[in-house]
Amino acid sequence: MHAVVHRYFARNKDSAYFRGAKANVMAHYVPFLVCFVFQAVYGTYLWLGDEALGDAAFDRTWGSHGGAKVILVSMLAVQLYDIPVSLAVPDLRILSFILHHVAVLYLVLVELRYGCLHYYAVYFLGVIELSSPFLSLVDAFRDYPALARAYPRTNECARAAFIVAFFAVRVIGWIPVSVDLCGIPPLVLGYPKNSSKIPTAVKSNSFPTILGPFVFAPRVLDD
Repeated sequence: MHAVVHRYFARNKDSAYFRGAKANVMAHYVPFLVCFVFQAVYGTYLWLGDEALGDAAFDRTWGSHGGAKVILVSMLAVQLYDIPVSLAVPDLRILSFILHHVAVLYLVLVELRYGCLHYYAVYFLGVIELSSPFLSLVDAFRDYPALARAYPRTNECARAAFIVAFFAVRVIGWIPVSVDLCGIPPLVLGYPKNSSKIPTAVKSNSFPTILGPFVFAPRVLDD
């Protein structure tokens, strides 16, 4: 997909709507968007309708879930694609974004390796991306004014939809799920019997403070 999009924009530099578009940037932008749309739709479907995740008996720390694994593998693919491309393309070489993506990659690998936090992966790697497609539209209209002038109503609708989606999943929904994830200090409860299999950085109570609210915090259950 990257190659196809790159070729299209390289050949259509002077298009009416995307005049001046950089082929390398657009080639990264489109497949990234497609992956996040998939994760948002599938993650929301699982979060709202999956019986296993909705079961109060489901182990939210160690419970294994096939749908969550699909989302994790999808995010793994996204980050393995995004990080080298971002390092190679000067316009995408933004340190804060790269560090964020490296942190997400590390946590995805931990979850796949140790089989933990599948429940939360559905929300933080799936549902949370509901705002991303609208943000992508907002960015496109901002970066290409001719496109915004041609579709002013779509531009305004995209902005309004982004605001609603952002506050719904990254503020209102984020808070209770985050509290459920790391609301009990690990120094008080200790760790499950098999927690020794998880790297120290993941178990550390300082981990969420270091990486910020955009990645997972540790989840600890009583023995």
